[in-house]
Amino acid sequence: MGLCLRVVSSHGGIDLATADGESRATMLAAIAQFETRRKAERQVRSNARKREEGIPASTWKAFGWTKEGERIDEEAEAVEKAFRSFLGDKPLSIRGIRDDLNKDGHKTARGSEFSVDAVRYLLANPMYAGYIKHYKTGELYPVQGGKFPPIVSEQTWRAAVLKLEDNVRRAAKQGNQPKYLLSTIGLCGKCGATL
Repeated sequence: MGLCLRVVSSHGGIDLATADGESRATMLAAIAQFETRRKAERQVRSNARKREEGIPASTWKAFGWTKEGERIDEEAEAVEKAFRSFLGDKPLSIRGIRDDLNKDGHKTARGSEFSVDAVRYLLANPMYAGYIKHYKTGELYPVQGGKFPPIVSEQTWRAAVLKLEDNVRRAAKQGNQPKYLLSTIGLCGKCGATL
């Protein structure tokens, strides 16, 4: 059963019920796929060149610096505080760090409030220690040229990454199993709260 579809493109209408229309649509789709792949390859080469030159590849303004790589003191101090809070003697949870950042009016690079994931990303981001990471290989490239100066030491950043990884390992071991019988199911006989 034919659907009798008519496709309209910037080049005009294409009637898929005819051999000419089907052939034209196939060729336009192939050209579009080629252009997409070629653009992706150019972007990969550009990012590799930037990494080797010690220039961040992201087009977003990184929290803590201007887009040109100058330090923003108020944001940089918030980054330092987040690392201190996460690694301190009385560590603050990622949710607590998120709440502090939002309470102080800070916004992410995209202009939204901090989420738990955004705080995790901040703590794991090697840019704050002066490195650019190639995420496919894990290789680190030092930032060069005096822009994007480190906000925390490499040792501090590595300690945060180890703690984040340890948190993930512990959560994976624990899984979704409740710690106690009737957790989240039972109700307190006195106040009615969930156990």
